[in-house]
Amino acid sequence: MCNEDETRHTRLTKAAKIPIIWRSCNAEPFDRLTLFSGGYTMRPISIMSALVALVLISILPQISEATITPVGGIVCDTVWSDTVLVTAYVTVPTGCSLTVDSGTVIAFRVGTYMVVDGTLDLKSTSTSRIEFTSEKAINGGTPLPGDWLYLLIYNGDNDIHHCVFRYGGRSSNRVVWASECAPIVRDNLFEH
Repeated sequence: MCNEDETRHTRLTKAAKIPIIWRSCNAEPFDRLTLFSGGYTMRPISIMSALVALVLISILPQISEATITPVGGIVCDTVWSDTVLVTAYVTVPTGCSLTVDSGTVIAFRVGTYMVVDGTLDLKSTSTSRIEFTSEKAINGGTPLPGDWLYLLIYNGDNDIHHCVFRYGGRSSNRVVWASECAPIVRDNLFEH
């Protein structure tokens, strides 16, 4: 049991966003720590075990967070890369821009869509396309035509090029839809 000589250490985990607190006591052997997580005391463990646990807690979430980034709502002056999961409708408002790096996969949850009033800056090329697809295509499910809705554009200054559109067009049978404007749509592949 610790006394007034107790030393407390706190670290916020990236995975669960909860603090992991441990203490070392001068009265106890230094090679033993008692871990606390969310206020619950765990049995004493060795320093090496605690360090291994902390390393795993901090490294494993970074691996999954680096590959799939969930988004939804208003997007302004942002860059998307790797794999982006659209979990709710996305809007790029007037005066804002969304830059999408070449090779990025934008996966939409069933029934979601994107509205662009601002600028969609696509960095795609003929050899490194941007893919718009169903979430099912990245999580091992069976994607179907119309899983996600559409890309709706209200700004005619946009240039939609070198993209692959898969499994979109659910309610309108339109995957790329321009309203009251005439954006450039070129060199794209549309398939189910």
